[in-house]
Amino acid sequence: MSLAILLYLFFGSYRPRTATTGVLVPEGGAIRILAPTGGIVSERHVREGQIVKQGAVLFVLADERRHVGQQVNTKISELRTASLGERRASLMRQREAAHELGVTAERGLRVQSENVMDELRHNKQELDLHAKRLAASEISIEKHRTLAKSNYISQVALREKEDQAAALQAQFLSMQRTRSQLSRTLATLKSELAQVSLKTAAQIAEINRDLAILSQETTDVQSRDVFAITAPMTGMVTAINAEPGETVSTKALAVIIPESVPLVAHLFATSKAFGFVQVGQSVRLRYQPYPYQIFGLKSGTVVEVSNSPLQPEEVAMIPAPPNKEAMYRVVVRLDSQTIQARGRQIALLPGTLLEADIEQEEHRLLDWVLSPIMAASRHL
Repeated sequence: MSLAILLYLFFGSYRPRTATTGVLVPEGGAIRILAPTGGIVSERHVREGQIVKQGAVLFVLADERRHVGQQVNTKISELRTASLGERRASLMRQREAAHELGVTAERGLRVQSENVMDELRHNKQELDLHAKRLAASEISIEKHRTLAKSNYISQVALREKEDQAAALQAQFLSMQRTRSQLSRTLATLKSELAQVSLKTAAQIAEINRDLAILSQETTDVQSRDVFAITAPMTGMVTAINAEPGETVSTKALAVIIPESVPLVAHLFATSKAFGFVQVGQSVRLRYQPYPYQIFGLKSGTVVEVSNSPLQPEEVAMIPAPPNKEAMYRVVVRLDSQTIQARGRQIALLPGTLLEADIEQEEHRLLDWVLSPIMAASRHL
């Protein structure tokens, strides 16, 4: 029996474990929503656990000076806002008038263009008809010339035919000149139509620029009294720490947990438990919503160990030690982002509380037995 104990002490080993608590957070950490300056919360647009899109308004803060009797400044701000509103209404009327004038001018030019095109179509028909008459006239003249040479008709009759052909030719040339003039007129109308469109677009664009500048001025005036706190990215809002009517300075109003980001475990260890924690050590995880007796232990690996302690208020989601002892953060990469429950994989959620055991390097049992003796000998 004694030999078995000695062999067990000599060849046996044990692996110390550091017990900690922690929480699941997105890789890279959650985003704290801070108030850029002091003020009073006038509106809260989110609730705990709500999913918000990037740019969504979370809180509206009012300038604290509005609540300490500076009615004069408020009155000036209201007058300034009213003046900007009148200018905006005037610009809106100008834009509407420019649009209507442009539409009217374009309509008139299009009607003229359609009339000219109708004249061109009619002119084309007349030209085609005169061309046929000219061709027939040329054939008739040739026949009359042959007959005149044979003295079947007089020279007077021949000249009458030639005069008729010349008149037809003159009419044909006049119609061609008319067609050229109509074509030039149509080209001019199309050019004017394009210029009217460009001019109208330029006028409206200039008015829109003035409106944009005016809108910015209005925003600047209003922002002196109130300003909005928006979401920097899409995610879930949690740890809301501001309610309407509260005065805030630069504290965190809420926390946003980014969406579609892998989760890691943030463990919080006291200085006593922190000493032997190293990157690469294995971790056994127990998630509070999923009792390990039913769902088993989950595993992970230490990937980061903080070099400086965190104050307990920085880990408000985890119960702090009674003596408010400083704590260190240990980041653990999870082997799985899901947990098997009821025959399906359930995604782990940010904010899930957990307990963890960080496994340290293996030691021989003999070293554990002899360590007090060795320590005592060093003090002799």
